[in-house]
Amino acid sequence: VTPARHHLLCKLKHEGPKKMSELGKAMDVSATNVTILVDGLEKDGLVQRHADPNDRRSTWIQLTEKAELEVPFDSIEALDPIIDMFSQQFH
Repeated sequence: VTPARHHLLCKLKHEGPKKMSELGKAMDVSATNVTILVDGLEKDGLVQRHADPNDRRSTWIQLTEKAELEVPFDSIEALDPIIDMFSQQFH
């Protein structure tokens, strides 16, 4: 999981399901970037999209059971993607 994907997953873990637009604002990324991140995480089975019953233009994103079981949220393992990124940058 890339650092950006992990950031999105952690937002959902700690703050609960969010609208895609809320994720973009919270992560300070464009709607296009949120869509790309969610597409990849959905393909990997780590998030699910749900239509907002009150607003057909909005989509809610939530973690899947697979994400809850497999993603390291609160351990040193959660830092591995960030450490790897810096190692590659400065190696």
